[in-house]
Amino acid sequence: MQLRSWILASGPALAALLAHGAHAQTFVTGTVVDSGGAPIAGADLDLFHQDGDESGTRSDGTASDGTFTTEVRDGPDTYDVRVNPPYGAALLPGEVNDVLVVGTKNLGTITLPAGFLVEGRTLNAIGQPVAAVSVKVFDSATGDPIFIPHSATDALGEFKFAVPSGTYDIVFDTSALIGPLLAPAQRFATSVTGALDLGDVTLPDGYLLSATCKRSNGTAILGVDVDVIDTATGNLLYTPGDGSDALGFVDVVVPAGTFDVQFQIDPATKLVSRELAGTVVTGTTNLGTLTFVNGFFLSGTVTAAATGLPVAAVDVDVIDPVTGSEVYLVDDNSSASGTYQVVVPAGTWNVDFDPPLALDLAAKLVTGVFVNADKVQHCALDACGQGVHYGTAVAGTGGFVPTVASVGDPVRLGALNVDLQISGGLGGATCFFSIGTGSAAIPFKAAALLVDPAGGFYVMVPLPLSGPAGVPGAGSFDIVDEIPNDPVLEGVHLYAQVLVVDAGAAKKVAMSDGLDLTICR
Repeated sequence: MQLRSWILASGPALAALLAHGAHAQTFVTGTVVDSGGAPIAGADLDLFHQDGDESGTRSDGTASDGTFTTEVRDGPDTYDVRVNPPYGAALLPGEVNDVLVVGTKNLGTITLPAGFLVEGRTLNAIGQPVAAVSVKVFDSATGDPIFIPHSATDALGEFKFAVPSGTYDIVFDTSALIGPLLAPAQRFATSVTGALDLGDVTLPDGYLLSATCKRSNGTAILGVDVDVIDTATGNLLYTPGDGSDALGFVDVVVPAGTFDVQFQIDPATKLVSRELAGTVVTGTTNLGTLTFVNGFFLSGTVTAAATGLPVAAVDVDVIDPVTGSEVYLVDDNSSASGTYQVVVPAGTWNVDFDPPLALDLAAKLVTGVFVNADKVQHCALDACGQGVHYGTAVAGTGGFVPTVASVGDPVRLGALNVDLQISGGLGGATCFFSIGTGSAAIPFKAAALLVDPAGGFYVMVPLPLSGPAGVPGAGSFDIVDEIPNDPVLEGVHLYAQVLVVDAGAAKKVAMSDGLDLTICR
């Protein structure tokens, strides 16, 4: 009777033990090969439960013939299986997901894709190797982490990992090291298209940079995110552990230098974020207690004036009209639906809306925006067009009319790929391209010169048109240039015209009409 009671009482526990493979009679088997079918020895298997927890395993490596028989010590269950290549191999991990393992499960042949090996060595400032540095890789475009096995440097400071072709941010995290402080290092926008040796990566001496973040009533602020920007280069430093704790205290390790230190607060708190520009660090630096004031939401929708459609990725800046200084903002770009929301202090501000350079839209400054409560400020951006044509053209051989048109980036301050395309000329002919800051209507040949040689800036240059010689309309030429980001150029008109030497044209010169381009901000 006592035995029966014990069995009944123990039934649920026994069932749980059996369900989790208490006797470890669960195995996965298979073979690991490369893309050419060659067996891979020394690969390592990791199994994960569906909740992400790693399973206990035994004999989880591949033999010389690539085979494995791995005991899963907490099965049966459903697992995701990851196969990690051996250290130093130019191979990527392989995965087999949602595998139900009961008894012995044969996974068959698992092929590890080829990758490109990235290697190097971490040293301190006096050239000594640094072991146990955590190497982390992120996709430069998306910021997504890229899993790499063997992610810590060895006793010689060396690291080796493989990734697919791409562009990556590679960071060297020193936060777990014991001993003298070393600052993390980073290699941003690293292009990997083949085997890559990064050489020696020097980890500079590190210094604690700290602060305490509080509201104006003296209460601490949890979760303030600190970003440290190199003032000279604009590069963001990698600073793990850069959020404030329950006491509002935050510290990061940085090298010596001059930095813009940004304190970013969740906009939902309606606290105004701060930036301490030009912070000089030459040793341990405590910025003291920083007070963050209450603010208000400034929000709205940015649209294109001509269409009413929303405009994404517009940079919103809030400027003090007296000092010209900017209020430091967090998440200040318009969304895909054209909406924006930032936190600003009370005051009267100028609000600048600056669209991406590639868009055919001009920036707009809205002045005198008074904020003493949550404020809605919409903005409609005017077009920054591809120019207005004026004057009269003269056709060449075959009735083809040469043209000059703006087909690249809009003519805006800072634009890098303004493309003035000449087309419709006689193939192989010589043309004369003129551009200046004054328009004209000076009688010439069968029409008129439409750019004023005496209008200030003026250039006329001969250019060889492409295309088969003598073929009507086949001649073209591209002029690609950039516009300096100089405010004095805003609103300046550029006038352009092209003249083509063409015996089939009236008075032997074919002429385009004029193109009037206005430089936008």
